[in-house]
Amino acid sequence: MISTIKDTLKEWISITDTFLTEYSLWIVLILLALVIFSLLAISWSIQYAREMKWRWKQSLMLAQKLHPEKGLEQNLSDLLEQIDTMVEAPTYVFYLYDDSKKVYLLKAVRHRSQGFGKVEPSYSGLVEYKKEQFLPPLSLVADSTIGKLEVMKVGEVQLLNIPIGDKEGLIRVGPMVRGNYSRQVERNISDFTEMMNQSLHQFIAMENIRNKANIIVSTGQALQRINSIALDSRVTIDFVLKLAVKVLNADGAFFCIRQDDVYQLTAASGTDPDLLQGFLQGEPAKKLFDLATEQEDIRLIRQNDDSFYQIPPYVAALGAEAFAIVDVSERRENPRSRMLMLWHKTEPTEDEWKDSYESLSILADNMREVLGYQMNLKKFSGSYVSILKTLAQIQDNLVPHTVGYSELMSRYSIVIAKEMGLEEDVIRDIALAAYLSNIGVIGISTDLVNKEGKFSDEEFELMKLHSEVGASIVQSTLGNERVSSYIMYHHERIDGNGYPKGLSGNNIPVGARIIAVVQTFLAIVNGRKYRDPVPFDKALQSLQSAAGAQLDEEIIGIFLTWFKKKQADPQISGRSLGVCWEMCCTPSSICENCPAYQRTDKNCWEIEGNNCQAHGKKCQTCYVRTETMTRKEAAFN
Repeated sequence: MISTIKDTLKEWISITDTFLTEYSLWIVLILLALVIFSLLAISWSIQYAREMKWRWKQSLMLAQKLHPEKGLEQNLSDLLEQIDTMVEAPTYVFYLYDDSKKVYLLKAVRHRSQGFGKVEPSYSGLVEYKKEQFLPPLSLVADSTIGKLEVMKVGEVQLLNIPIGDKEGLIRVGPMVRGNYSRQVERNISDFTEMMNQSLHQFIAMENIRNKANIIVSTGQALQRINSIALDSRVTIDFVLKLAVKVLNADGAFFCIRQDDVYQLTAASGTDPDLLQGFLQGEPAKKLFDLATEQEDIRLIRQNDDSFYQIPPYVAALGAEAFAIVDVSERRENPRSRMLMLWHKTEPTEDEWKDSYESLSILADNMREVLGYQMNLKKFSGSYVSILKTLAQIQDNLVPHTVGYSELMSRYSIVIAKEMGLEEDVIRDIALAAYLSNIGVIGISTDLVNKEGKFSDEEFELMKLHSEVGASIVQSTLGNERVSSYIMYHHERIDGNGYPKGLSGNNIPVGARIIAVVQTFLAIVNGRKYRDPVPFDKALQSLQSAAGAQLDEEIIGIFLTWFKKKQADPQISGRSLGVCWEMCCTPSSICENCPAYQRTDKNCWEIEGNNCQAHGKKCQTCYVRTETMTRKEAAFN
């Protein structure tokens, strides 16, 4: 048995020796191939790990250095600085494609400093002249060559052409020298541009929104300023007064209007208004104006004139040597009812006075004309209000869930203002501002007005302009600065994190704070096409949770107290707080087709076939019903 095993082992050894002798070369080659493959795999893994690490570092850099608030050009400059770490050259430029002009426009230029990997902004005239210096043109015509990542010759200069995205942008680096561009550099740049493309797209979108916003705001502010001068007599007088002081080289001036035989200061420049008010309310002012302009509209009073010593000491203490008094009123109807007075600390010469007299004569005629127009415009201001309200109604009625919105805004705002004990004229302005609070949306984009669903970040930034645009519209048409300010600031927050100015606390006008509370409440209880309304009790809880941060806590408390008083009325036990068409401010054109209209014997949701859907409501979620159900549950418990 043992001998048999030995024989078998000898036989296998013999076979193995024969195999190794005949195939030893092949075995060595196979083993060598396995070793080489393993080394290549290890090398590839190391290279891949390095590339992943490099990509991670670049991604981290993009996240850390690029921020929308820095502005597009600064972010482009930061991207050029990163390109500098990959390829060395004196100049780096960034172009963006302008689709309207079909060209690439130069947006950022950076030049290399002495140290590698550091580039600095370009300052014209500070780059030394070189024979092959790269002077980037302001624009480039888009052609097929621009879309390739390659080194190309432009004139006598070798440039690296780096396209970004699909015509999104273009980077050019140069002049290039031999040896500073390799396949590895090409891969790095290609990977980097792929990563930056999405960020660049977002920055361009944000910049477009910002530019459009700046145009809208700047235009609105300009129109608001112009129309304020045209429509508001106080702004007109202030503007003319400052202009007259400058043009006529006067040292100060004031304008006053006589009311109930007493002069009231309207505007002043170059002195303390309180000082002038004391003079104007006394008898000396009336005597001085009567004497000075008894025979003509304009009178220069010098130190050697008898009239000079009728000027009260505290006015003469201004140090003036001459006064010019101008009657700007309609002399036939109400002489000396509007008076302009300027003073000079150095008495004008005869020639200077002659020029000033002619200028003042023209100024007086123009002021009479403008102030007369403004008086007539005030008679038609009611027509402008009606037009703006009608536009707001049209906007409301475009979408079922906003039907009656502006009227609801106004009514609830009036309730709060009255509960706060505000003056009647303030309440009227709050009511109007609440009604027109969203009128600015009309001036932004009809596409956004009619959009279904939530806004994108860019669209939301554009929509935020509606408060400023709305304020400009109201100021331009009505000339009511208080209503305009309520509309302007109704999206400010108590904690200062609102827009457009970031006002906080009591720095926000009271009307704007009231409108903010009402607007938030209606947004919660009415819902949106993409979001169901919140039940009434939950809506009040949401409103309370916003107190002190987003909304005014005191105003919320007044609003909720009013609701509690309404709910405590025993006459509405088991019934809604009011009839649905009034609580929802639904137009009669919709209500006429509803069987619940004018019915007071039943709640609207108890009447079969009601027309709630026509104004964006469902009985199950409508706050007319949910408020009643909440009250019933509270009474039962």
